[in-house]
Amino acid sequence: MALAVSIGLNGILNCIYDLQLRSASGQVNNKPIEKFIFTKKRKTFQTKTWEDLEVGDIIKVEKNQELPADVMILDISGNGNE
Repeated sequence: MALAVSIGLNGILNCIYDLQLRSASGQVNNKPIEKFIFTKKRKTFQTKTWEDLEVGDIIKVEKNQELPADVMILDISGNGNE
């Protein structure tokens, strides 16, 4: 009996944790980012969400802006005093 209660309680706690994690992930994935869009006619940055990013996308990051953890920085610009 005690084992069944323990397993049931553990399952309920895991469900609550998963729901909280899903909510937090949704909030993070909806943060805005400037994604470079290029076609034959024009090249521009458009505001997208982190969720819309795919492997190989080029993004613009401003000073003190949060960015996804799996981004590789290829270049930086600006003067060295900032």
